[in-house]
Amino acid sequence: MIFYAWAFHIPQALLPAMKLESEFRLRLQLQQLEETLRQPTAQRSLTPNTWVKLRHLPSAFSFDEALLLCQQSEHTWLAWVPDYGEILLDLEQLDL
Repeated sequence: MIFYAWAFHIPQALLPAMKLESEFRLRLQLQQLEETLRQPTAQRSLTPNTWVKLRHLPSAFSFDEALLLCQQSEHTWLAWVPDYGEILLDLEQLDL
């Protein structure tokens, strides 16, 4: 079933409230992001399913980001790099 935006009538009285709610959500997300960025890198915990920037590309044709899959050791992560595949990354290879 396809719904079209013009098929729904949103009362004018609700539009300001909807705009405020959207703005509130965006400001909350921005505040959370700023708090995260204020933390020293050592306090930011790496978790699986997190995209990280790479300092050095594994190949000339690979992407500059990797998706962390699982932690292998205290300083090593198994990751997936688009157009390259799986790779073991040392924390020194990550641009944190």
